Amino acid sequence: MISVEEAIQIHALLIQKLSPPLLLLALSSEAFGEGRRAALDVSGNSKTRPTSDMTTTLDLRKVFGVIMTYNTNQAPNKPFEMEAKFEPGAKSGIHVHPEQDEHYYITGGEMEVYLNGSWNKLRVGEEMHIPKGAEHAFRNSGGQQAIATNQHIPGLRTQEYYETMGRLINEGKITGMTGLRNGIYLSLHAVKFADVVILHQPPDAFIKIIAILGRLCGYKV
Repeated sequence: MISVEEAIQIHALLIQKLSPPLLLLALSSEAFGEGRRAALDVSGNSKTRPTSDMTTTLDLRKVFGVIMTYNTNQAPNKPFEMEAKFEPGAKSGIHVHPEQDEHYYITGGEMEVYLNGSWNKLRVGEEMHIPKGAEHAFRNSGGQQAIATNQHIPGLRTQEYYETMGRLINEGKITGMTGLRNGIYLSLHAVKFADVVILHQPPDAFIKIIAILGRLCGYKV
């Protein structure tokens, strides 16, 4: 996500901004419970979504290499379903969903899904179910676009997670996966939605440290 040189800059800034005891306190503070608290606010009532059906397309190629299309009127207590188009080179970091299962059904091309410590190639008509709490990731290492029906079960704040990412991209705050500024915004986003996604690669603790730096420097998502 960031280079060694940028990590050194982060270390220096943290030393300037926080003493070691305050850093440890910040890492364990309620500041990083916001995603958990937000999860408690999801009632599962369909009134938390728009009342009319509308199809939305998000272009998240700058982060995941994915374009996704979905119906915006999906209740948080029901599966959040989308059609995802994975461009060549698309990939995610290894992560878990603490309260959700995930399901892939391939409708075009082929892609790989990481589960149980190994990469599994999926072709048209094949599917994979990922239990909540299981480490997983995706990638398209081929030369053709892959298309899949993807579900997060239940949806919880998955729609908000992706729409916030899309907004940050559209506002020019996130322009890719490398660079200090991108790393700060991506880390703040990850912390905000820790109830739906927890990254294991890069490590969650490292992401929290970057988010602390971002907050101290006035960054917001």
